[in-house]
Amino acid sequence: KEIQDYFSINYTSMAVLTGQFLSSIISRRRYVINITSLLATVFVPRFPLYSPAKAARHAYMGVLTAEKPDVRTLNYSPGVCVTDMSKSVPKEISDAFAQKISCQQSIKKFVTILKEDLFENGAVIDYYD
Repeated sequence: KEIQDYFSINYTSMAVLTGQFLSSIISRRRYVINITSLLATVFVPRFPLYSPAKAARHAYMGVLTAEKPDVRTLNYSPGVCVTDMSKSVPKEISDAFAQKISCQQSIKKFVTILKEDLFENGAVIDYYD
């Protein structure tokens, strides 16, 4: 039940909401953004649900990009931001990743990326890129 609930919230709801959005929003330029994580492709201990859910979302975005080339898609990885989740990550794991950043720093970069709109459709952009 816990696994079903986790994937329902973190994958299924994203797919359903995206489908609803794309069928009801008619505009010249539509964007679908996935906030992703390095843990979608790098698997570390103690994340048995988080990593697979992020990987599933990443795969969904790849299919969406292929099926709907008129929709702008982006996978943005905000970096290791200081959040409640990052505070609960074991030290040996958090030390293996780059220096933690503030959420505000990451959001500022994300907004710049969207405003410039120079990314390749379906791109994965990491804060540290």
